[in-house]
Amino acid sequence: MRTRLLSSLVGVAYSVLVILYSQYLLLPTIAAVGIIAFYEFCSVFKTEAKPLVTFGILFAILHFALLFYCPIYTLYHSMIFLIFLLCVMVIRYEKYNIKDVAVTYAGYIYTIVFFSYMYLLASIEVYAFYPVLVLCIAWGADTGGYFIGCAFGKHRLCEALSPKKSWEGFFGGILMSVLFSIAATYVYYDLNITKIYFLKDLKTGILFVTVTIFLSILSQIGDLVASSIKRYNKQKDFGNMIPGHGGILDRFDGVLFILPIVYIIMKIFFR
Repeated sequence: MRTRLLSSLVGVAYSVLVILYSQYLLLPTIAAVGIIAFYEFCSVFKTEAKPLVTFGILFAILHFALLFYCPIYTLYHSMIFLIFLLCVMVIRYEKYNIKDVAVTYAGYIYTIVFFSYMYLLASIEVYAFYPVLVLCIAWGADTGGYFIGCAFGKHRLCEALSPKKSWEGFFGGILMSVLFSIAATYVYYDLNITKIYFLKDLKTGILFVTVTIFLSILSQIGDLVASSIKRYNKQKDFGNMIPGHGGILDRFDGVLFILPIVYIIMKIFFR
C-alpha cells in the first residue's frame, strides 16, 4: 500500500508540473510514455501474434517529431502507418499475417495516437488545464474504486474480467472523480472560488458535473478494456515499471480512454 501511494504521488506531481509548467519536457515525456505503453501492449500478445514492434516505435518517433511542428499531421499518420503495415505483410508474407498487423495497429492507435491528444490539449493555452482534469477524473475513479471498493464492495461489477471490482467501487470512483476535478479547478484558480467558471451559474455547474460523471464512467470502462486484454493473454499486468501499479498501461488505461473524447468535446463545443 505504501509503495502504491508513493508511486501515485510522485506520478501525479510530475504529470501536473510537466503539463502546466514545462512545455519543453511535455512532448518528450508524452512520447516516452506512449512508446513504452506501445511496447507493453505488444509484449502481452507475444504468444498470440508477432507484433511489428520495431516499425511501430520508429513510426511513433517520427509521429511525435512531426506532431511538434504540424499538429494536423495526427489526422493522417495512422492511415499511412496502416498502409505501411499492410505492405510489409505482403512483402514478408512468410513471416507476418493479418493478425500481426491487427495487433500492431490496434496497439499503435490505443497508445501512440491516444497519448497524442494529451499534447494536443496541453499545447493549446486555452485548453492547457484540461489534461490535468483528465488525470483527476481517471485517477480519481481509480482511487475511489480502489478504496471504497475495498471498504464496502460486496456486489461484483464484472467478475469475469476483474474479480475485485464492485458496484460500490464503481460509484465511489464517480464520486471521487467529481471531487478531484472540483478540487483541482479550485487550486488552479488560485483558491479563488469566484473565478471558477462552472460555479458562475447553476446550468454550467450541472453541465460540468454531468460531463465529469460521463468521463468517469468511460474511464472505468477503459480500465475494464485493459483488463480484458490482459485476461485474454493470461497476464496480470502490462509490466512492472511503476511500483505498486504495474506497467505504464496499468496506470494510464482510463486516461487513454477519455483523452480523445475530451479533445473532441473541446473542439466541438468550446472553440
